[in-house]
Formats: sequence, structure tokens, C-alpha cells
Amino acid sequence: MTMNQLRYFRELAHTEHYGRAADALYIAQPTLSRAIALLEEELDVELFSKHGRNITLTHAGRVFLEYVEQSLTVLELGVGAMQKFSNHTEVLSVGCITPFLGKNPFHSYLLDAFSENRSRLDINVSQTESLLNDLRKRRYDMVFCSYSASARDIAFIPVLELPFVVAMPADDPLAACDAIEPEQLRNRAMVFNAEPIYSSLIQRIFDHYHITPIVRGSSNEDSVLLRMVADGVGLLISTDHIQMHTDGTVLRPLQQDAYHRYIYLAYLPEAIHSPAAEQVIEFAKQHALEEKGLQPKAADRLK
Repeated sequence: MTMNQLRYFRELAHTEHYGRAADALYIAQPTLSRAIALLEEELDVELFSKHGRNITLTHAGRVFLEYVEQSLTVLELGVGAMQKFSNHTEVLSVGCITPFLGKNPFHSYLLDAFSENRSRLDINVSQTESLLNDLRKRRYDMVFCSYSASARDIAFIPVLELPFVVAMPADDPLAACDAIEPEQLRNRAMVFNAEPIYSSLIQRIFDHYHITPIVRGSSNEDSVLLRMVADGVGLLISTDHIQMHTDGTVLRPLQQDAYHRYIYLAYLPEAIHSPAAEQVIEFAKQHALEEKGLQPKAADRLK
């Protein structure tokens, strides 16, 4: 059996139509029919049942499809990994949340390290849950994101701490303060970041100070939240990063030390990493931060 036969089988199993499958594979229909017949002959099992012009997967075919899907996915990932080394140029695929971008020591290290050799750095921005899911699918070598206590298959190294700030309209009375105490947010309308891991952290801060937030809006996008703030919908607790500085709003530090916000380098310990990825992971381990605060921490796993 060949990889082509497995790919042909997968496509035919999805379409359950020889003509459409052959068109999708850019081969002649007789070629497809012959490949499937040889596959069934080799396996000594019927993979498809014919009903006039239509075909359907047999029970054996459905079972075989699960294994074929897994096998081809792993092989295609392997081919993708080898393509990173083509032309002697290694590609490091990195995902990150927006707060990781901008001026910070670890981001600067990545840019400097990959500007001096033939490795290429590809960075894509998304949210923590999406990044972790794509990391598991090997779409990234590593991601920089929030900590997820439920992601037991992933290792997290704290590499960056971001201070909490309160975003408010420039004419808000609190704008006259040098810093904001949590108590000053009592009975104030708020807008929340809808990203589950981050919104949970903000809720923990309110709970710690026995404040029930008055939530007037939410979004996954910082730009949308800041527009709400500028329009007077509510105040926003966030961290100070590149997208938080916009016209119409001002930032003031949130004066509290109970909870801290860290960004972590997350990677799969069981994965085979390229030399470039190993270099970055080792650098992160050597420069890992000590986690402080009451929030769930990566260090808790070691206790």
C-alpha cells in the first residue's frame, strides 16, 4: 500500500463519490477505482458498499478511515517539519497573544537571535485557547500566552510580567489619580475582555476585594474595548501593552499586589524540537521569572 492509495481512500471516504473524488485529486476516475480495488484486495476487506451510482463506507471502512486520518496527519506534519529545513533555512513558528508584542526583553531576544543567523522567525497573533489548540496540532513550535491550568500536556515557563492598568476616558475623575485602588472601582461600570482565561483573572481580583463588577460590555478585541471606554460605556482593567495606548483614553496603574499577570512560553515537552526551538526554550528556562500572587501558577504543578 502506498501513501497515494491512502490519500485516495481518504478523499473518496469524504466525498463518497468517485467522480468528485477523482476531480479533487486531479486524477482519472479509472485510476482511482483501480487504486481502491488494489487497497481492498491487499487488506482483504470491503471498504465501500455500492448502491447504484452511489457508494458508502462500510463499517470496516469507517474504522480504517480513523487510522488513515491519524497516519496521514502525522506524516504531513513530518513533511511540514522537514520543509522548515529546506534551503538550509530553519523556520521557527511562534504564536503569541497581543501583549507579548512590543518592547520587552524576551521579544527583543527573539528578534535579535533570528536576525543574526539563517533561521527565520514566523509570528502569528491569536488568543490563548486558540494558540494552545494549534500548538497541540504542531502548527507552532511554541506559543507565548496566558497560563492554562487545564492544559496538563503543555509546559509553561513564565518569561514576562505585565502590570495591571485601568483604562478610562481622559475626562474621567479617576484620571486625576496617579494610581487606582481597587476600592475606587466599586459601583463603576466596567467592560471586560471576553477571553476566558484572562477574564477569570480579572474576576479573581474583584472577588479578592469583595467587589461585584457592573459589567456593561465585553469583547475579545482590545480596540473594541477601548472604543467602549472612550464612549463612556465603562472602565477597563487590562495590562499595559502596545495596543492599550489610544487617543481618547488614559491608563492609570492598578494599585494591588494580590494578583499578577504573566506571559508564558508554552511548548509540548514530548515533541521533537528543532535546534532553534531548543535554543529559545533553554533561554526561557534560564531566564524564567519567579511567579508571585494568588492566581494559578505553573509552579503549582511542581508542588
